[in-house]
Amino acid sequence: MSQSAAAILRLLSGRIEKVVADISVEDFEKRPAENLNPPVWLLGHLAVSIDAVSKFAGEPFHLSEEWHTNFKAGSVPFENTSPYPSKAEIQSAYAEVLERAIQQ
Repeated sequence: MSQSAAAILRLLSGRIEKVVADISVEDFEKRPAENLNPPVWLLGHLAVSIDAVSKFAGEPFHLSEEWHTNFKAGSVPFENTSPYPSKAEIQSAYAEVLERAIQQ
């Protein structure tokens, strides 16, 4: 990845991480409105999307098949959030796949 693309990705990611940090665990799992996905699904979706880009670059998936099934484009967020990883786990996975993508 070019240095300028990596810098932009880090900037955007920093802003996403700031917003997520300010969301309580309870609100992280709730839909903010009927027609909006909950933050837990949105951040998980970003993580698997970044992971998929790495796959296109010839790298193996970092996240599990279950993550890709639960958060892929077209998947429907669960009404019961218990199947999802915790907020901390999703934040950590997002940071890991982002850094892997930047290093490629």
